[in-house]
Amino acid sequence: MVFTKKKIWFSGVALFIFVYSLNFMGYSDYFPLLLLPLLGILLIRSKLSKWFLTTQAILLAFLICYSLMALYYGYSSYFAILGRIIYPSMFMLIGYYVASVDTPKNLKSFSILIIMITGSTLYGMLSLIKTINLYGSYENVMSALGGRLIEDLWGNSYISATVLNSSVSLGLSLLGLLFIKNNNLDSNKKMLKLAILAIFLASIYTSATLGNRTGIVIVIVSFCTVFSLNLNFNVKDMLRIITFIISFYILKLLFFNLNIFGVKTYWENSFISSRFENSEVYHDPRYDAWRTIISNFNENLFGGRKIDLDVNFAHNLWLDVFYDAGIIPLILLVIFTITSLISLFKLLKLELPNIYKGLVIGLYTAFFLTFAVEPILQGFTVYFTFFCFLIGIIQRKLISTTTRDC
Repeated sequence: MVFTKKKIWFSGVALFIFVYSLNFMGYSDYFPLLLLPLLGILLIRSKLSKWFLTTQAILLAFLICYSLMALYYGYSSYFAILGRIIYPSMFMLIGYYVASVDTPKNLKSFSILIIMITGSTLYGMLSLIKTINLYGSYENVMSALGGRLIEDLWGNSYISATVLNSSVSLGLSLLGLLFIKNNNLDSNKKMLKLAILAIFLASIYTSATLGNRTGIVIVIVSFCTVFSLNLNFNVKDMLRIITFIISFYILKLLFFNLNIFGVKTYWENSFISSRFENSEVYHDPRYDAWRTIISNFNENLFGGRKIDLDVNFAHNLWLDVFYDAGIIPLILLVIFTITSLISLFKLLKLELPNIYKGLVIGLYTAFFLTFAVEPILQGFTVYFTFFCFLIGIIQRKLISTTTRDC
């Protein structure tokens, strides 16, 4: 095998993405600093499109404006502000670079997204397993710690279930890929599908154990959006759908209704089952927080958390930005959001393998559903950084693949 400069660079980037997504040794806040020299090289050598530069400018304007307001109100430290400004923009550029050295079959960018999802999923699952091994069960964890907390994989500090749920949400979006034909992407189709299945199962185990109701929504909605890529049905496709539906109901009858292997008993005694039964969806504290902020919008135009909420955050990316920093960062974030959606719609029109489009649209679904219900920039900025990395890949894909740089 001949190792060219591009292969060496790509391998290094892939390793970095995995280490960063795994939060290796708890140093994810510091690893990107090692890439600052690389950032300068990429800026010099990469041919950046106007669309990318425009999106990057909007992102930077939002991050700077939001960070300065958060610093003014004392919501963040200087180091956190620095990372919040630099890292998302840096990862967007790295994503752009990854797509610029992609293979004609799009294997490199597809692989590195799977690597990112794998690292993030492993971090969540292994942190959960470590904590359960220490306490015996997740119920014991909640009883001992007084809430839905998990001991970090790499240390003795505790992280919220919200962070763990966000960490595995990307893996939950992969179910639909198992039903898409893998054409023109990878010759080893069986190994790819097995890897995707393993990541999904690890994610669903973690999410269910933590009682994550949003995770169930991500699985269902992402599956539907990914499967919608195969809307040009023929008889064979229709038979596959009918077979899947019939198989699902047969398995439900055997394993749940008839309680084979104790599946029904396990579900009824599980934490996530109790969360569905003991909570009223329309009276979720998050929804109350949304209504309160929207109905008192004018009281918080310059941020500062002027509106009294029953919870610490609004649990919504856009409303939390407004709650913290006011209307100007919110407008910039909305523009960036619209730009990212336009990029997605443009990508879906390209001649790319359906499994590639399925991965992207599934990730978008996971990102936006999690953005809608969690305080991302207040609790898990890494997640927003992952999103910017994906945006960078997409925006490079929008350029003709006949032109390659770096």
